[in-house]
Amino acid sequence: MGKKVDLYITLNEPIVWALAAYGEGVFPPGIKDFDQMMHAIYNMLSAHKEAYQLIKQHNPHDQIGIAKNMICFQPYSRFSLFDRLLNRFIDGLFNQMLFETFARNRLNINLPFLLSFDKKIELMDSIDFWGVNYYYRMFVKWKLKMNKPFELKFEDRDNNGLSDLGWEIYPAGFYKMIKRAAASGKNI
Repeated sequence: MGKKVDLYITLNEPIVWALAAYGEGVFPPGIKDFDQMMHAIYNMLSAHKEAYQLIKQHNPHDQIGIAKNMICFQPYSRFSLFDRLLNRFIDGLFNQMLFETFARNRLNINLPFLLSFDKKIELMDSIDFWGVNYYYRMFVKWKLKMNKPFELKFEDRDNNGLSDLGWEIYPAGFYKMIKRAAASGKNI
């Protein structure tokens, strides 16, 4: 029988927390500031790296990861260029950014006039697996309003129903998100 391997999750849904705290301002500190949101993500990833190194120092066989919330985003209208472009950005920020940050040792996101952040972060491949939390699909709709340029909507387009929270039940999205996480080259 082999040596016991423990699994550790250092962060649970870091993008969710950062967006709630600084994107929407509904979690403490309750500030709407995208630059501070990106700095918070940077700091959480730095803390993850420190925890990773400490755990590995004591038991190099243990596996350390991050539980990542993933949402299956789709354009509200596949015929709308704006819906498709905005969908690509939101998906990149929410679903893809952390995978790319660990692969490139750089936290980078750019949406002209709204959000631009680019900072090197020495993660040195300090992740063994990704935990995937998946709950629903959301549709991304562009709006011509400067104070709220887009809307995220739940719709029951596949007739699977909505949860008690009003979230679309979309099992195919779980498979899609698992494939995306697996494409990072890490265990899931």
